Amino acid sequence: MHRLILPLALAASLASLTSAQITSNWTGAVDQQWQNFVNWDNNTVPNNAGLNTYNAFLGGGSGLVFLNANNTLESMTLQAGAALSISNGFTFTVRDSVINGGEIRLEGNTSASRFSINDSSGDLAVQLSGSGTIVLDHPQDRIGGITNHVLVHAAAHTISGHGQLGTNSINLVNHGAIAADVTGEVLVVDPISSFQNDGGTLTASSGATARFEPGNYGVANSGRFIIGDGSTFDLRGGTWSDLTLEIDDQLAVDAEFSFDLSGWRAAGPNREILSDTGGVRTLRFYDTVALGAGGRLFTRFRGDGNAEP
Repeated sequence: MHRLILPLALAASLASLTSAQITSNWTGAVDQQWQNFVNWDNNTVPNNAGLNTYNAFLGGGSGLVFLNANNTLESMTLQAGAALSISNGFTFTVRDSVINGGEIRLEGNTSASRFSINDSSGDLAVQLSGSGTIVLDHPQDRIGGITNHVLVHAAAHTISGHGQLGTNSINLVNHGAIAADVTGEVLVVDPISSFQNDGGTLTASSGATARFEPGNYGVANSGRFIIGDGSTFDLRGGTWSDLTLEIDDQLAVDAEFSFDLSGWRAAGPNREILSDTGGVRTLRFYDTVALGAGGRLFTRFRGDGNAEP
């Protein structure tokens, strides 16, 4: 009899250690704080901090929910009408996918708020889809993740604001809309290796700057790069190919490479193209440049950042 007790006890103990994937549904029963377990239908804050992994669901009546701690999920769904604020200094990590029909706000102030990817499926890709928006509210805010993982930004979804996208850690595939749209501020695009604009748009508008750190930038399926009126693209190096660039204001090239215009075709009123053959690298565009009214194209090679013809 005693010989059976130990194996049964061991089996019960092992069973208690079995992991599960759990879906927690937001109710907001008490307040709008993510960390309050009473606000979830299973009285459990969704966070992959133990054996179990979690999916979170925030319905359309959820309102604005505040995340004031580091948190990791397998997946999350926000319906239209739901919003999530990632507070100053905290990191929200997703391992599989986000379906965002509402709004996710990175609201760093004195330190960075982060939306981070860390794929759990083995293909290194995390999907960001839905018709909603991720807003970067401050220059410190960052979208990044584990080195060489890939953020796949789906059609109909938007990333906007100012801060850092890529953080020299992840690669990006853009099918949706990315917008530098805060007047006088900079959205830094900084992939670890590649940024593929696959049918999506990347726009600088409202007097904002989109700054591109070195990387391999490519286009597929009519992906568009658009410089709006009063706004700037600031190129810091890398390789660009198969590009359609629509210019209504200014392109600044701030790196030590030559700018080869031999394969370009420029169309539109008030065309003004200034180029320089100095530098040590070559940047070539192989498609069309469309200059809007009053459009200007500059290249910069001097260390002081001044435009040179």
